[in-house]
Amino acid sequence: MMDYSPDQIVGTCMKEGLECVSIERIYQLMWNNKRNEGRLHQHLSSKGKRYQKRGYLKVSRAQILGRVDIDQRPSIVELKERIGYLEIDLVIGKNHKEALLTINDRATGVLKMAKVKSKEAEVIERKTIELLQDWMPFLDTITSDNEK
Repeated sequence: MMDYSPDQIVGTCMKEGLECVSIERIYQLMWNNKRNEGRLHQHLSSKGKRYQKRGYLKVSRAQILGRVDIDQRPSIVELKERIGYLEIDLVIGKNHKEALLTINDRATGVLKMAKVKSKEAEVIERKTIELLQDWMPFLDTITSDNEK
């Protein structure tokens, strides 16, 4: 069974009715062997190179450049004592096509909401200005969650 992956080893043993340890145990033995300067790992298709976890690549994807951390928002905003401290969010719809733009006043809980055809910055900007037209004299801060 030279150059079989641990999955193939266990699968072959099961098909032939042989007792076998788990796939994970085979990997553990191979990594221990590698740490002790063994060569078993060289029979793996990856030659023993470890890959990043599945979600790892998504961590840096679509990060906002030059974003300001929420901790830098004025501390008075947390008190929720006056109108004009807004939070804005975008709820992305099915297939990442349309979205729901929400703008919430922290003090009163008043919500302004609109459906937008696209999540492009220009579209969101225009709709935000439209929604906040009658609130302009009261605006102080608008905080976004800075997610992707």
